[in-house]
Parts: sequence; C-alpha cells; structure tokens
Amino acid sequence: MNDKVRFPPGLRASITLLITNCNCAPSRTEDGSTFFAVNSHQPWEGPVTWYEAHLHSEENWNVTGALFPGAPAVIQGHNEVLSWAFTVNDPDLTDIYVLEINPDNENQYLFDGNWLDFEIREVPIKVKLIGNLKVTVKQEALWSVFGPTIRQDHGAYAIRYSGFGRVDIFQQLVDLNKSANFEEWQTAMYSGALPTFNVGYADNQGNIYFLYNANLPICQFAN
Repeated sequence: MNDKVRFPPGLRASITLLITNCNCAPSRTEDGSTFFAVNSHQPWEGPVTWYEAHLHSEENWNVTGALFPGAPAVIQGHNEVLSWAFTVNDPDLTDIYVLEINPDNENQYLFDGNWLDFEIREVPIKVKLIGNLKVTVKQEALWSVFGPTIRQDHGAYAIRYSGFGRVDIFQQLVDLNKSANFEEWQTAMYSGALPTFNVGYADNQGNIYFLYNANLPICQFAN
C-alpha cells in the first residue's frame, strides 16, 4: 500500500481519518472472501466498555457482537450473513435558539407570533458533599417547543438536538440484527433513529458499504 492515505471518489476529505473501519471486497482479497475489521476506540473499563454476547432465538435472531450494559440487542457485530459496526463521526446536530421573553411574564416566550408558556419542572439533583454524605437539591428546569431551555440574566436559550424525541433506536438495532441481506439492513439503517456515527458494512455476498450517518437539521442560515 502507498504511505499516502487516499479517499475513495466522492468521499469528502474532511471526514476524520480515525474511523478505523476497514472493509475489503472479495476482488481485493487473496482468497476471495469479504473482510471486515473495526476498532471503535472504546475504553477497557467503565460504563461504555463493550462486552461480548451471542443472542439466539427462534424468531430469526442469531447474532454475535458487542453491547453496552443494559442494551437489548447487539450494537455492532454480525449475524449469519452480514456484519456492521459504528465509529464516531462529528456532524453538527445541535442548534441554540435565543428566545424572546414576554416582558409581562417571564415564563412565556414568543413562537410564531404567540406567547407560549414554558413547561416548568423541578428536577432533583443529588449532590455529593463529603464521603458518603449526599444531599438532594431541586433545580428549576424549563422546556420550550425547541427543547430544554436555560434561563440566564442576559436571556433564555433553547437547545435543539436532532436526536431529541427518538425512542426507537433499540428497534432499529433489532432490525439491523435480524437483517437477512443488504436491502433489509439498509432499510433498517435508514429509519433514522440513530442520529450520528460512521457505519461500515460487509456481507457474504461480497457487498461492502460505508455511510456517514447524520440526521442533519435543515437550516435556512447558520453562523
């Protein structure tokens, strides 16, 4: 191989070189097999450490791979015919909105020409003091139509993330686990529940695939 890294045609050069997701088609391997390798750079310990599992059921589920504690499906791995894996990418999925507050009611903001009430909650926060001594304090939390809102002396700011409100990520993972071919896998991947990640794919039919996955917000302008 050349020492210089070359991007495939059409792949923008700003994509990070640290994705370490390597797929080789049968035409590029000595024995005609499809090769797939990934290093997702997870730590050796802690809450986001991979653990290996093999899931099998009589409902078309036979998959091996890596999970996080508590996950109901394999996050990345392979079944009998195909494999896939995720690595981190860096799309811009967050917008911050400066809200106009009603001068006569600090708990209202302007949206489409109307004053709307914030959704106000009291959120309990556990604070560690010394040793095992902890105290629970309550903090006001605001929500607007855009998402969580922070109120400061100089204004109110709402945070919008393109992944807010999606609760079907695990269903997407189950569908990826059970996919029997590239078309089924692609349909599951394009459901859009996962808002980010590079995705690599390879199967026993010689198909390889790379996706820069991102649920990018459609903005009329940006700074």
